[in-house]
Amino acid sequence: MFAFFRHKKFWLTWLVLAVLALGLEIALRQGIWDPFMHPRSFVSNALKRVKAAETLGEGNIDWISVGNSAFDWGTNHGKVRQSLAEQGKNYLRFGFESGGFMSLQTSTDWAIKHLPKLQGIIVGMPVHYLASFNDPKKTYQVSWPFLSEMDADSYQYFRFIHKPFAWPFKTATGIFGPDLLDFLHHPIRRLALRTKKPPETLEQILNYNRHMPRDLCQYSLETLKACVATAKQLKKKKKRTGPEQFIVNVCGTAFAQRRLKHKRGMPPLSPTEEAQLTRNWVRFFRHVLARDKQIRLVLMPAHTLMNYAVRSPSAEKILDNVLTQLRGQPGFQVIDLRDTFQQHQEYRECQLYNDPLHYNNNGKKLFTEALISALQAPD
Repeated sequence: MFAFFRHKKFWLTWLVLAVLALGLEIALRQGIWDPFMHPRSFVSNALKRVKAAETLGEGNIDWISVGNSAFDWGTNHGKVRQSLAEQGKNYLRFGFESGGFMSLQTSTDWAIKHLPKLQGIIVGMPVHYLASFNDPKKTYQVSWPFLSEMDADSYQYFRFIHKPFAWPFKTATGIFGPDLLDFLHHPIRRLALRTKKPPETLEQILNYNRHMPRDLCQYSLETLKACVATAKQLKKKKKRTGPEQFIVNVCGTAFAQRRLKHKRGMPPLSPTEEAQLTRNWVRFFRHVLARDKQIRLVLMPAHTLMNYAVRSPSAEKILDNVLTQLRGQPGFQVIDLRDTFQQHQEYRECQLYNDPLHYNNNGKKLFTEALISALQAPD
């Protein structure tokens, strides 16, 4: 038996496979698959933004915005860009769908290193984002073009992830492999997709204004009890829209039912988790400020559902701790827009959201107007 393992028929096969695997890993890291990626994939989205920075001219960008899809989709970036251009500032959106703290930190540090004229960063988020632990697979994919800026020792990105994030998912093969397999399984569909949906132009990327036409007025979401009942009805549907699936994912769970039964609020994070997240945000903001960049921390309006079914009570505590430690820091400014929608009584809450996380066109218009007004105000 041991003679077989020593025979070249055994080890030569494994050697060839290892060489091929290594070759694939190197080729993927060199970007050989980048032009063929699904245009809506997390990595492709991030790579397009890097390309936009290069095309616009890395020395021609004064301000960027970072955050997850709540900010990226909830803002008319063309309007923001126009407003900043009137002040003589060039603007680039740099927030990403499914972006977590790691992608926010790495993309910001990448921008500081590669954009020599960069003056400041707009950090847009709902408050619950401060106390979130994001899906490591997704946020790692978003962060892929910026991995040179990772600092796992300082930020401990994966410390509190309950499911271990295995190393194969951190390789180029792990990142690009599923997309490559999807292309091999459905080559005609993928090629047709490239024909039907040509790549975004530079202007489309810079002036991004996502069309969000839905509202939530047909769903009862005022309380956890109402949301659980709504999710129960939606589960009966064979096909659900994106907003409907979101409601089911949040309120159609055993966890939500237990909370309702025992009349419990969202559980707080542990003291250790709160302390680590507070350290992360303070370290990140101070790191940016120490490089002579300004920060505009934009606190966004959030749907009632996010407050009773998603946001940890630790979020406000983390926010207070962060602001206390950064109070008086030159260049750091908080733009609190959380009550923006409450100032517009002509709208009901359900008329301003496409789904409980993202604004619809009405909400986006109101938020963008409030953001522009705040950015134009004197420091």
